[in-house]
Amino acid sequence: MLKKEKEITIKDLDKSIESIAKTVDSLAMITKKGFDSVDKKFDKVDKRFDSVDKRFGKIDREVSSLKIGQGHLLNDMEEVKDSLKNLAPYYELKALQKRIEKIELKLGLKGS
Repeated sequence: MLKKEKEITIKDLDKSIESIAKTVDSLAMITKKGFDSVDKKFDKVDKRFDSVDKRFGKIDREVSSLKIGQGHLLNDMEEVKDSLKNLAPYYELKALQKRIEKIELKLGLKGS
């Protein structure tokens, strides 16, 4: 048996074209909503990156400040070390004190 082929009319083509147009419009709307959603998410990501950039800027400034402070501390330490080089160690002072006391006793400048 042979199937009878249906004749396609202009009316049938118009219906098909309308159906295809509705489908394309529907797909376009779905695609637009998807892109809009992605755009909103990217806006949030951009805001978070801006926030991270600000925090890194603050950290950079704090690190720079710490480096400056560290430089001042190192200079101060060097000054203290230089000052200490001119001082006699404690054990030497004690030895000198004992020697002076002995001399004072021998000279009778200090009582026993």
